[in-house]
Amino acid sequence: MSQAKEESLTSLYYLKRSDRWHQEKPYFITVPPSALPRGHETTNEESEPTDGIKVMHLTSKELSLSSLDIRGFTVASQDFSPFPLESFQDYASIRSEYVPPMEAWIRKCLNADIVVTLSVNVRKRDVSFPQFTWGTSGDTQPIQGVHVGKRSLQAHDRSVLIMERLYSKTRCRKDTTGDWTREISVDRTPADADFKVQTPTVHKGLNYKLTKTQSIWRPLFGPVRDWPLAMLDFQSVDVDRDLIAADVIYPHYVGESFNVFHNPKHRWYFVPDQMPHEVLIFKSFDSLQGVSMGKMKRATPSLTVLTYATACPHASFDLDVSDQRRRESVDMITAVVYPD
Repeated sequence: MSQAKEESLTSLYYLKRSDRWHQEKPYFITVPPSALPRGHETTNEESEPTDGIKVMHLTSKELSLSSLDIRGFTVASQDFSPFPLESFQDYASIRSEYVPPMEAWIRKCLNADIVVTLSVNVRKRDVSFPQFTWGTSGDTQPIQGVHVGKRSLQAHDRSVLIMERLYSKTRCRKDTTGDWTREISVDRTPADADFKVQTPTVHKGLNYKLTKTQSIWRPLFGPVRDWPLAMLDFQSVDVDRDLIAADVIYPHYVGESFNVFHNPKHRWYFVPDQMPHEVLIFKSFDSLQGVSMGKMKRATPSLTVLTYATACPHASFDLDVSDQRRRESVDMITAVVYPD
């Protein structure tokens, strides 16, 4: 009986270490180069491939919910049958057929009180990717560079602003089932895949004890062997040396993310042959910062002090498997709040 494969070797693209980052902040403009004035670049980032990266195989059975606060990611199982592929052909269908039940599922899965979707993307790898980062079909493409999405105070402020607009002590109550009842109308028509909250008043004084920005990722068909998603274990990240803030410039606002420098101590994982019912949940931001989780047992007999995971760097990577259907996936960025 042959032994199951436990790891895959690949190349991952990290930001190149350079003295320029002491004076200049990395940036990326999310429009095609043709849309910019002559002489202007879409990015000043310099990425370089690091070969021979080991990506360990894992399954949803190997991870518990606590992995989210230790490694920065976990895998959960959810029935995908209620979501036909037709639901992902346009954002109106995604808004009405996919987002509401997913918010309810995330709230239950994470034991949260409030979940609101900040953005959603359907990614369909074009045949020209990765030679052309943008592809040629107009569809949103996978992201090859190691990164963290919306992060830090920018994500926190945006999440809290939406929470304040959606919920207040006078406009929100818990019903007998423990769910929050919304009493404010919200227009969730996406513009550039970002949901807009159409409420004129910002309600002050919302009490909350923890705000997290969670990314929810799943393939639309499986098994996925074409550019799957790899997750970096937060416990292997040197936050001060490996991460650098970068501006992400959209037509309607400027966001912020983390780029990542290579560190040979990094530990990478992915779900081999991932199916649509296997949902990756990983952090972009957590308002609980700089916390030690105390001494906890790991795979080795020794005891190690673990740092509370506040983010999860990730990247798509090439498995170098031929004749596979090109990846299609859907990802959501959600604000998850635990109010007092």
